Amino acid sequence: MTREDVEANAEHAGGAAAQELDPLRSVDFSKLERQLMKPRAFLSMLLSSVATAMTLFALIPLFSVLLLLIWRGGRKLSLPHSRSFLRCRSRRAADLETRSSVLS
Repeated sequence: MTREDVEANAEHAGGAAAQELDPLRSVDFSKLERQLMKPRAFLSMLLSSVATAMTLFALIPLFSVLLLLIWRGGRKLSLPHSRSFLRCRSRRAADLETRSSVLS
């Protein structure tokens, strides 16, 4: 609700009595903008920037471990239709044939 809205409502509600109840009468809206020259606003912006940078820096190991897990786990994952699985299967079959021929 803007100051103009409150003033318009005050005019409709009864004039002087309603203006005394105006909570926004003493507010200067031009001073509510963020001003970095004020120490409190500057410190707030600085600490927010530091917290954001630290959060992003802390996410680096998280994503590196996640990528490592996907990369190494994906290589070890053997799918039935992959070529590497078929090569391993044919090598095992050949090894079994040579072992059975040696035993007999």
